[in-house]
Amino acid sequence: MIGILLAFLQVNVEMVMKTLKENGDHAVKIILAAVPLIAQQDWTDTIQQHKVGKARTIAAAQQFAESAKQKVLLEHAQNMFLALHMLSSNYCWT
Repeated sequence: MIGILLAFLQVNVEMVMKTLKENGDHAVKIILAAVPLIAQQDWTDTIQQHKVGKARTIAAAQQFAESAKQKVLLEHAQNMFLALHMLSSNYCWT
């Protein structure tokens, strides 16, 4: 009985290749049927929503970049002030 089950479950390259081809054929049929249906849809609202979303994303990225730039500039200014303070303190003490 176990031998019969093992023979039934045995897989070979030909079976795998056949299954892959069948699955590929099914996928092609689905895509070929879906493309005309997708093309018939009115995408105006969707496109507009994505344009608005893109504009918001760009604006947010620009704000983040400006904020990061200001933070770096502030850190540089603080470091310069600290360095000048240390130099002036050392100069006064020597």
